[in-house]
Amino acid sequence: GQLRVRVTYALLPAEAGHAALSVRFAAETDRTTVVNLTNHAYFNLAGVRGATKEAMCNHLVSINADQFIPVGPDNIPLGELRSVEGTAFDFREAARVGERLARAEGQAGPCCWSGFAKILRRAAARAASDAGDEQVAIACGFD
Repeated sequence: GQLRVRVTYALLPAEAGHAALSVRFAAETDRTTVVNLTNHAYFNLAGVRGATKEAMCNHLVSINADQFIPVGPDNIPLGELRSVEGTAFDFREAARVGERLARAEGQAGPCCWSGFAKILRRAAARAASDAGDEQVAIACGFD
C-alpha cells in the first residue's frame, strides 16, 4: 500500500528567551499497517569547547524509561523487554553518558517509556552539558 509521511520542523519561542525545536510527524496509509516514526538527532551541549568525545561523554542524561528492548550484534531487536534496573541503561536518575557506556555489555535498543500518561506530564528524557549551562528536554505528545 501507500504510505505518505510528513515531518515538520519548527523553532518555537519558549520561556526565558530560550527556543524549542518542535519535530512533528504525520502519516497516512491507504491500508492498515504499523508506522513507527522516530528522530535520531544528536546534540553537543558543550558547544565548540565540547566537540570532543570526552566532553560529550560527560553529558548528564536522564530517560524516563523502566524497560528497554535489547538488540543483537546486528542491531535487530531480540523480541523481548528487559528492565533497566541494575543495568548500564538505567538512566531514570541523571548519569554521565560515558560512565554508562563503559559499563554496557551488549547493545540496548529503544527505551520503553514509563507509562504514556506519565511522559505527557513531564519530559520523556533530559540531557545537560557537564557544566549544566546548556540543556535539552524531550517531550512526547499527540494532536
